[in-house]
Amino acid sequence: MAVCGPNNSALCRDLGAEEVYDYSLTKPGEIPGKFAAILDLVGSETLAYRPLVAPGGRIVCTAGDAWLRLLPQAILQRPRVGIITVGPSRRNLDWLAAEVGRGRLRSVVDHVYALNQVVEAHRAAAQTHSSGRRLVVVDSGQ
Repeated sequence: MAVCGPNNSALCRDLGAEEVYDYSLTKPGEIPGKFAAILDLVGSETLAYRPLVAPGGRIVCTAGDAWLRLLPQAILQRPRVGIITVGPSRRNLDWLAAEVGRGRLRSVVDHVYALNQVVEAHRAAAQTHSSGRRLVVVDSGQ
């Protein structure tokens, strides 16, 4: 199951979601069922999904600034909300590369920018939503 904007429904289905809800049309309380795990990649309505967590389940949020908003309520209320922030490590990058190699994980790239387009890339990231990662390619000329 996935919750996304109207422009990303097909992408979520392609990535394996059997059910897709448009967050602009469906509120968290209108989604049927209980879930063992909820992964929130945005962090804007994390706590609204609490009632959807099955007993013993977890909510994990990866949004970079989520801890500022969620920490007090994440600790004091049930189910607890886990907040994950990680930096790159060789071990994690090796694991990710292996999963990609096995075909169990794939990246979604929205747009690729050349290094001389870095200003445009920053502008787009600040102004528009993407359906994947934006990449800036550094060509060393070798």
